[in-house]
Amino acid sequence: MSTNAFRTITDFRDFCALESEWNELLDQHPAPNVFLTHAWMKCWWEVFGDQGEMLIFAHHANEKLDFVAPLMRSKRKYLRYIPRQTIHFIGIDWSDYQDFIYSKGNENLIIPLMDVLVNRYPKDFIFLDNIVEHSPSRKILDKYLEAGNNGRKAQTTKAPHIYLPDIFERDFRKKTYVNLKRRLAAKGGIRKERLPLYLAEYVWKYNHRNDSIDLQKKLILKQLERCHV
Repeated sequence: MSTNAFRTITDFRDFCALESEWNELLDQHPAPNVFLTHAWMKCWWEVFGDQGEMLIFAHHANEKLDFVAPLMRSKRKYLRYIPRQTIHFIGIDWSDYQDFIYSKGNENLIIPLMDVLVNRYPKDFIFLDNIVEHSPSRKILDKYLEAGNNGRKAQTTKAPHIYLPDIFERDFRKKTYVNLKRRLAAKGGIRKERLPLYLAEYVWKYNHRNDSIDLQKKLILKQLERCHV
């Protein structure tokens, strides 16, 4: 597929003009979610867009939109201190789930797009994060990476590093475990027989972290009432 098949959108006004087509296409996506809506990405860009440059790729067939890659470029730090130009989804760090947007069958356009990115931006990192496990995109990207490890990317002169992290839930579990371990260490440890109580308190506090203090009090009192029945 020719690289000219993809239209590159770098202007916010051109992105806004896609709203109707974008939402219509999302309705046909096999794994849609609120973080892929045009409204969500528009709001995100209005707040955080100054952190990088827009790099959306759109594909039309018979004058109808059938694929969108909602990407951008920005400098991100690796190993805390090393900045590298990175291509990633719009909404990074603030979107639980991210993905390409396409109608059924057009997920195959992901491979030609990856070839475009690798050849056009040979020194950039490509970071594709938080793609849900049941999305067809994951299988296609996994195959792409496997092919690259077998020498497929050797056709390019300077292939970028492509990361495909595990789904959000796995990453979340790891962060939660590390945080819990750090808290326990700060307390100087905890007696074995009290560990279940501490874990229950920790989980409860996290689950209700967005509730108001008054609501938390009501929930605790209600739980206490149940214990005394």
